[in-house]
Amino acid sequence: MTAPLPYVDHLRGALVQGIARHARRRRRRLTAAAPAAAPLPGLATAVAPRAPDRALAVTRTPDTIELRIADASAGAAAMTRELRAAGIDGEVRVVPVPTALVGKWAAGVELAKQPGPAPAPSGGRGPAETVRLDRISHTPEVVRIPVAQVRESSGRFIFLAGRAARPGEALAVERGRVARGAIVP
Repeated sequence: MTAPLPYVDHLRGALVQGIARHARRRRRRLTAAAPAAAPLPGLATAVAPRAPDRALAVTRTPDTIELRIADASAGAAAMTRELRAAGIDGEVRVVPVPTALVGKWAAGVELAKQPGPAPAPSGGRGPAETVRLDRISHTPEVVRIPVAQVRESSGRFIFLAGRAARPGEALAVERGRVARGAIVP
């Protein structure tokens, strides 16, 4: 067995003291920096852009239902879910449009159902045969649907929301005209 090296106890003591001194300095620095850093998370949340909670802003009055696009980056599925939650049997399709209509409403129609033997997927009967354009008023910012028309409708509503076109992609709405296949395939 070998004898312990001289100064081992002294070295061990110096090392333990150095670690303790370093820990105290670090705690002091963190304690001094904490009050200065406390507002930073709040500032970051206040400055950072926040996505809207909803894809659509729905306003219901006794006579009309108004729809606005609250989150232009939301997909068609999210907008359709919120449309149906507002009591409207319909769907939102996100289609390529000119730059001026990106993130806005491009068109809105009601597909009327004709009586038929088999239920259609939307709940009406038979194939969609008539497109009614006169029941919905819309601007690029807001779509207005009379509540009475929503209640009476045996069909379903289709709304086109604009998105930027990909290179080489044909526009679904151009100069106020809806392209063939954008509403009824």
